[in-house]
Amino acid sequence: MSALVGVLLVTHGDVARAMLAAARVLLGEGPTHAMESLCIDPKEPRESIQARIREATERLDRGDGVLIACDLHGSTPANCAIELKRSGKKVEVLCGLSLPMLIKIASIDRAQHTPAELAHVAAETAIRSVRLGDGGAA
Repeated sequence: MSALVGVLLVTHGDVARAMLAAARVLLGEGPTHAMESLCIDPKEPRESIQARIREATERLDRGDGVLIACDLHGSTPANCAIELKRSGKKVEVLCGLSLPMLIKIASIDRAQHTPAELAHVAAETAIRSVRLGDGGAA
């Protein structure tokens, strides 16, 4: 690994933009380099969503692929991302995007991991970050 894995956040509404902005406030611009947000209007045609995801991944791929993090598994944006992966593109798709996941993805050395490895680390972080108000695991 040598190039930085790109990260595309895909959510309904402005959630992706807000999450990326929050990560930049918490971590600064450096760790969020090669990350983009893609905000989807639920009324947007599937073909448009597919094209926008494809174009964004092409911009972000610097040789080691792209991690596409989506908000909802089974949604049109997630399904479009999965189709892109199945077409042979060097992408990994992670669903259930949360701020703890994003902070982990931004703070890990993305030049030393594949998109799939980043997805696994982020998913593990999300599971560990779910807690009840008293600090216990959910």
